[in-house]
Amino acid sequence: ASVLFTTACAFGLTISSLQSVGIVGMMTVNFPAELRPIFDLLQVFVLDIDSLAFSCIAGNSAPARYTSSVLFFPAMVLWLVVCSFASRGLSAELRWERSKTCSVIGALLQVGFSTMSSISMAPLMCFSHPNGVHSLLKYPSITCGTADHAIMLAMGLLLLIVGVLGFLALCTYAVLLSPRWSAQGQHTKVRAFRFLLFRFRLDSWWFGVPLLIRGPLLSLPIALATDYPPIQVTAMSSVFIVFLALECRAWPWKVPLLNVMDALLCLIMTLLVGSTSLHLGPIEGEMKDFASILASVLMGCLGVAMAALLSMTVAALVYRAALGGQQELFFFNLRKQPSSEEVSERLKASAARIRSME
Repeated sequence: ASVLFTTACAFGLTISSLQSVGIVGMMTVNFPAELRPIFDLLQVFVLDIDSLAFSCIAGNSAPARYTSSVLFFPAMVLWLVVCSFASRGLSAELRWERSKTCSVIGALLQVGFSTMSSISMAPLMCFSHPNGVHSLLKYPSITCGTADHAIMLAMGLLLLIVGVLGFLALCTYAVLLSPRWSAQGQHTKVRAFRFLLFRFRLDSWWFGVPLLIRGPLLSLPIALATDYPPIQVTAMSSVFIVFLALECRAWPWKVPLLNVMDALLCLIMTLLVGSTSLHLGPIEGEMKDFASILASVLMGCLGVAMAALLSMTVAALVYRAALGGQQELFFFNLRKQPSSEEVSERLKASAARIRSME
């Protein structure tokens, strides 16, 4: 694994984890007051434009603000496609290759997939008031069933069907056929989906698809059971537990340390979601203090793990020999590389055993 590869993977894993925590923060659970500012801050990673004061540009209209969020991803794809076509007028060295352009577009959609899933399901997240009226969770000023809600629902479903499910279906198709493409020498098709395959070991080339599916599965309980926090807690915990088991079984990342960090982050988020069950009912006194301390400790552990990922990114950039040589940092591979003399002796011994078998 190269330095650039490790840096990209560590950074992508950090963003994905922050998005997952941002989605957890959307749960209709009474989180401790100390954690609410952290969850509000992390809404930036699920493209909550209200947290960015975007209303100054998009206006106070909730449908306009939501439409701006929905159009962000198509606009990003369209911009790259336009740049690709414009590059055809340049020299051969500067011209964009179609397969690499597709890979860049896929990589950007992959990084923002959890965010895109959350945005597409926002119009489905209706919570009830005591008077029986329902409002949108992220846009409380919008009453469910009104004309404004219908506009937002149409935009959200379009993004869900075309952007989320369409991209997921395309990636699933590519994962199923990529072994055949490689065997038949169709390298252009493989390069077009490099973003989906290159981070994982050859025997776990498919892991990019489960990684994508996690985003929609985390948002779905909030959309379908907005008024039922216990269902949200159970469903989200189940998603994290299944994904953790799959992670430990496949151990998919090429860099061993990334496997450990990904599993650790998944475990902490499982415990964090599970700890919210303590807030499902009214609690007071020592029980309330315990629940607050537990949630704060878990959030602190999550912060430490993400800081370790960022440190890993910086180390790979600053220490250029971090990977791929005798001077590499041992913790990336979770072991010290054997010397060239030791490798040579082992190869000679293996060759001698093979020769003796003939």
